[in-house]
Amino acid sequence: MHSFASLIHAVAAIRPRKTNEKKTTGTRSESHAIKTLRNWVTELCRRHSPLPADMVAMVFRLLFPEEDIKRKYNMQETRLARYLVDILTVSTAQGTPGSKLLNWKEEESLGCLGTEVEAIMKGKGMNPNREISITEVDALLTELAAKSAFSASSIRQTHLRTPRAASPRSTSEILRSLYTALSPAEASIVTQIILKDLRPILYPIARDQTHYRIALLHYNSNALVQLTKFDAMFAWDQSGDFYKAFRVRAQLDEAALAFAAASASGETETMLKPQVGVPIMIPKCIKGQSCAQALHQLRASRKVWVETKYDGERAQIHVELVRGKPRITIYSKSGRESTLDRAAIHPVICEGLAIGTSGCKIRKNTVVEAEIVAFSDKLDRIDEFWRIKSLISSTAIGPRRAKLRKSAREHSSNCDDVSSQCSLESDASCEGTRHLAVVFFDVLILDNKSLLSATYAERRKILESIITLRHGYTMVAERKAVPLTSSWPSEAEKARFRVVFAQLLADHQEGVVLKADESVYNDGRLRWVKLKKDYIAGYGDALDLVLIGAAWDKNRGRELRGTFAPTVYTTFYIGALSNSDAIKLDSKCVPKFEVFFTSSYGLSREQLEELNFLIKSSDTVKYEAGKPQLGLSYSCNIFPGLADPAVLLKQPILAEVMGACFDKAEHSKFYELRFPRITKVHRPSERTWTEATTLQEFQRIARESVGHESSDREIDDWCAQVWNRPIDPGARCPEKRKQQEAMWVEQMELADRKLRRKQGETGPQDRDSECEWSTPVVIKRKIDVDESLEESGASMARPTKRIRPLKTVTNLVGPAVEDKTSHEKVPLKPSGQRAPPVVIVTPPSSPLSQSVPLMDIQPQKAQDSSQPAHPEIAQSKYMLSTMQKVNGKPDSGDRTAPLQQKNYYSSPLGMFLHDAIVWLPRTQVASRPSWRVPSSQIVPTGHQVHGLESFLQACNWTETHDHARGCDWIKRGVVFIDDIGAGKEWLDFPVKMLIDRRSSLLHRDEHTTFTPIWIFSIKLLGYEELSKRTASIESQALFRLG
Repeated sequence: MHSFASLIHAVAAIRPRKTNEKKTTGTRSESHAIKTLRNWVTELCRRHSPLPADMVAMVFRLLFPEEDIKRKYNMQETRLARYLVDILTVSTAQGTPGSKLLNWKEEESLGCLGTEVEAIMKGKGMNPNREISITEVDALLTELAAKSAFSASSIRQTHLRTPRAASPRSTSEILRSLYTALSPAEASIVTQIILKDLRPILYPIARDQTHYRIALLHYNSNALVQLTKFDAMFAWDQSGDFYKAFRVRAQLDEAALAFAAASASGETETMLKPQVGVPIMIPKCIKGQSCAQALHQLRASRKVWVETKYDGERAQIHVELVRGKPRITIYSKSGRESTLDRAAIHPVICEGLAIGTSGCKIRKNTVVEAEIVAFSDKLDRIDEFWRIKSLISSTAIGPRRAKLRKSAREHSSNCDDVSSQCSLESDASCEGTRHLAVVFFDVLILDNKSLLSATYAERRKILESIITLRHGYTMVAERKAVPLTSSWPSEAEKARFRVVFAQLLADHQEGVVLKADESVYNDGRLRWVKLKKDYIAGYGDALDLVLIGAAWDKNRGRELRGTFAPTVYTTFYIGALSNSDAIKLDSKCVPKFEVFFTSSYGLSREQLEELNFLIKSSDTVKYEAGKPQLGLSYSCNIFPGLADPAVLLKQPILAEVMGACFDKAEHSKFYELRFPRITKVHRPSERTWTEATTLQEFQRIARESVGHESSDREIDDWCAQVWNRPIDPGARCPEKRKQQEAMWVEQMELADRKLRRKQGETGPQDRDSECEWSTPVVIKRKIDVDESLEESGASMARPTKRIRPLKTVTNLVGPAVEDKTSHEKVPLKPSGQRAPPVVIVTPPSSPLSQSVPLMDIQPQKAQDSSQPAHPEIAQSKYMLSTMQKVNGKPDSGDRTAPLQQKNYYSSPLGMFLHDAIVWLPRTQVASRPSWRVPSSQIVPTGHQVHGLESFLQACNWTETHDHARGCDWIKRGVVFIDDIGAGKEWLDFPVKMLIDRRSSLLHRDEHTTFTPIWIFSIKLLGYEELSKRTASIESQALFRLG
């Protein structure tokens, strides 16, 4: 053990590189950590050659304890610390060394229990009488793991091999035997091995570097090259045979044993053959950033298959036929054996493979890959991901089986409304109408013959021939082909892929996986490419929510090099206002927040440092579970499944949070964002928490996003009929789905153009003509993400800070166009009395408006706004200042109704305005009424003009021949008329002007094409109308011209 400890200390002694230090050149294999490991292996082999057969496996189990899937210890810091207090015979009184064991994550500590153990043992002068070997340590750890019901069956069998005269030892006795034989340094290492995390020992942080500013800004994730299991494999065996063994036997100890046996016998062919019952390494997909970029990754292929990515749990299923009876072994994506956990799916697997029937085409053993999903018979489709958890936990065999509480069972028996989103704990199978199903997508072994070297086309053909389909139980993943004719995908090929992807998104599927027809399994040249909507910058589900509390999370802290110490807040508690209706009725009502998920990702190190400063410099309350939280101006309910926060903010903060669709935690009643990332934090002086999305609105948005109807749908439809209002077509109506599909096709095309220009790619189709995307465009302001985010499964593309030259219409008009609207008389009231002065906001007759032609303007600086800009246009400060000079100060509007949603860009009307130019004729004396949404929250940035002539020019309704053309991206013009109250008196005014202009254009001699113009009532911009989510916007138009 002393030799292994020397390796750990040698790696820990490597000094991390600060951010202001120059990065050394050289390959990864030349890093200090990998060189140290390579030298240690060489010396070990020299001293102890030949090595014992299991030495390689033991070293890898100890060096990468998180990869030791078979051994579980059921130990976290709190429980292990209690055992150590007794073993080390220390007091836990306040201020004593023993108290540091229990307070290992307080701000005064380093956040590492192993470090505290070493300090106590050194202080007491504890040293072993003899040196313990690595073999003995490994054996004691196996004995400890055999006590856990979660360890693999092969580990638990240790108890059965114990002589009957000697009964199994208790956990305390095993730990005492282990720690009394270790030196202080070895004890710290073994402590972290039991905790399955050696990082704080391998890459320690000095006590003088624990301040949050130093930890975040002086270091980054590249401060050290951290060892991976693949680094260790090549350090041990530079020929690559060890790595090849791991590819077919994806468990470190199995691969190490196979490699050692093959090295001793010289038979590598047996080593490289997969074995039924041992997991096979799962390919790691490339994360696509757009449709074109994802397709470009497989440009060497002649045919790419777009396979549906189902939202389920991946399973590698090994089936051995023993005397005609199946022996099933299931491995999860992490490589953990989950055979008993998925016991309910075994009959479905046998049915899909037709085992036991005359139609079975499997004669020996087989390995297939599939996605386990939840299927609803009532909905007749695959249900949401969170449904799987309750189905598995309620049908599992063994320690992972969960029993529903009595209240949950009672609620489940009354759960007749399949569209209601009741809590996860109360809805497992919904009286048997929801069950587990299997979607097969690959076959790796058939009749003991490896298919890893077969092409995807061959494997898919074999898979389809051996699977017996049954709707709702055994299915094969759907796919569509995209043929590629050249090494650079054509526009038609990319367009086909965009349509396929858009169809799946409109069907609320998770995403797609692209697979080359010619690729072999785990192909390094033609890798699989995974694409989800949230992988594309600006297209995740984003909401303004309330940040209530903060804490240090050990896993996130250790992902970010330099933030091991608990002095840094890494995890933030997100919630939403649950009593917004009560506050509207009574302003003195105390706000109540539901805190139901946390976020640890999204912010760069600089932004994380700013947020830490903001929290630490503001008033906070230390959170104490079970005690009333005094000093808060609000009340909050923290979901029981969350770890306790360290502090609660007296003044909550508004934060923009983005995620990948919506999910539910176990026993939670509320939807939460899946893989949440904080993209922006607002200071209270900028925007307050009162502008955040309420809990009711959050849940409504979540239901629509996942395609679930409201539980009150029938009541809403009845009310709509009573009041003669349009009926909401529903989340999955064909018309709405068609609109969603068209919207996604357009959005994906815009994302392709943006990313291509951002990365400087130029395809053959762009070389002969200048593309309008000459400079990258900002879809939505994004914040750089730390590199460790990729490992979390929540990837987000880095944003660009540049903006393309403006191609939009301002109020600058060209010459020879008289602005008649500025001289028009205001219509009189029917009584003959003149109405109050009404001024249409248009450019005045001035040298500026008469001499400046419409042109592309190079902006000086992009507007820093939290609302998303149009994918083809971003509004600049130059444009805003020009409008102010021409028209006066823009209308700021009434800022009441603070609890309303921040924006309505995703509403049907918002999507209708996505490619429209908008004009709102208004008076200068009237302010926006409180019932109407501010135009900035529904009209995309840069899409609104403030003058009729500018509006007509943008729609190409100009009467001059030498004037600049309208904008190419505009598909429609939209006018909102104030037809309420006094506004009705001038309803005909803009309509008459548009009709006259249209008549004039139609009488021109040359062929005329101009953009259609839609005229709507201003009532359509009301909060109440927008909340109806009516899909058919065109049917509500007052007029349509063009």
